[in-house]
Amino acid sequence: MLDWFLEIDLSVFHWINVGLSNQGFDWFFPAITDLHKTTFFRAVFVPGILISMIWAKKWQGVVIFFASFITIGLSDFIGGRMKHFFERTRPFRLDLEAIQRSPAGGYSFPSNHAICMFSAAIIIAYFFPKARWPLLTMAVLVAFSRVYNGVHFPSDVIGGAIIGIACASVGILLTRAILKVKWLAPKENS
Repeated sequence: MLDWFLEIDLSVFHWINVGLSNQGFDWFFPAITDLHKTTFFRAVFVPGILISMIWAKKWQGVVIFFASFITIGLSDFIGGRMKHFFERTRPFRLDLEAIQRSPAGGYSFPSNHAICMFSAAIIIAYFFPKARWPLLTMAVLVAFSRVYNGVHFPSDVIGGAIIGIACASVGILLTRAILKVKWLAPKENS
């Protein structure tokens, strides 16, 4: 059974990494995979999210922003510990046809990019449902980029997505509990 699963994982990896190769993807997916490392992301996107959350939910938006930030950080930490437990070799370091299009170090399973993106997408979409589809689309694109860029197997990003969703679920429960604290709750009209 495990051999069958690994064979499918390798086949899908090869199809995405080699079979779908083209100039457009070769530009797009390396750029999107590390979008979080850009000045635009740090100086414009993240503050824009915070301002949007405050605009929509006042001080509760601040709580949601920081709870999301902490959830994503803890998700990333959990993924890092899991990598050292599983110690799966990255595709480009194995004796198989793989095109590495972005830098990567350490181990392969699970994909921390997928963990963090799905964690962020799920927790933010829970509190801001109108943002659900753009956030999930971004999470899927980043997860796909990790396979296209040759630094993860499909099972790495699927596992990462599952872990990210689980972490976000815990983050949502904790954030909801924090938001019920009396001084944060919206005042009811008498």
